Amino acid sequence: MIQKANSVFLFLCLLSFISCKPEFKEESFSSGRADLNRVVMIGGQYLSGWQHGAVSLDGQKQSVAGVLANQFQLAGAGSISQPWMPAGKGIGWNPMVTDAVFISSYQLIQGYNCKGEFGFKVLRDTLRGNQTDAYFNRTTSQPQVMGIPLATTSDYFQVQTGNSYSQGGNPYYHRIASNPGVSSIATDFQALNGSFVIGMPGMENIYGFASRGGTGQAIIPPADFRNHLTQFFMPYLTRGVKGLLVTIPDPATLPFYTTVPFDGLNLDSAKASIFNTVWNAYGDT
Repeated sequence: MIQKANSVFLFLCLLSFISCKPEFKEESFSSGRADLNRVVMIGGQYLSGWQHGAVSLDGQKQSVAGVLANQFQLAGAGSISQPWMPAGKGIGWNPMVTDAVFISSYQLIQGYNCKGEFGFKVLRDTLRGNQTDAYFNRTTSQPQVMGIPLATTSDYFQVQTGNSYSQGGNPYYHRIASNPGVSSIATDFQALNGSFVIGMPGMENIYGFASRGGTGQAIIPPADFRNHLTQFFMPYLTRGVKGLLVTIPDPATLPFYTTVPFDGLNLDSAKASIFNTVWNAYGDT
């Protein structure tokens, strides 16, 4: 009798479990008061998809712009065009001034170091001559995402920024400029006529200075920076276009500036003298 009662109890539990179908409420997204019909974005390396020292197709897909574009489309935004790089390791700026100007993205590989020890090391390929052509071929249309590495807010207003690298321009802007040598980043961005703006300007002003140890082009004065922002975004402000202006993060929060502690090398005077001799050849001390 007990066995029969247990069987009936288990049967009722199983029946209850089968009949209990969980209900999932489908997520709904709304743009609210934002007009996402034509989203446009402006910024530098972080917006462009710069990873491991270069801009690549994979990096663009995982960039701030790529992530935001996917999220905005859930809320009804139209397609947000990017200046896609060709598949491959991408192209970056070589910090070793005595070597080739351009390099591929850094790769972490296993191998032997200069001491004959086996482990991980960083590999990057230099790109010379026509090896850069595929990456810097000009686009056929104006993208809505203008992520331009190495361009400061001062560069936004200079028509020379649109020249090719051989002519002293920024090759990342040259490939998307509407009229190289005549148009500027500012005029091209304003001509996009966006309905919602994402702005990440100024990071190159800060990080370009900080990553070189506080040397080279000085940080722009705050008053000049405010004037640049006002002049750059004014055509959108006068039309009442909404958007987001991203705050520049504190450099101390980024691994580039914290992985190796300040004054972290244990050097005696003899080793310090050798390092100074080496770095003097690059124009640094």
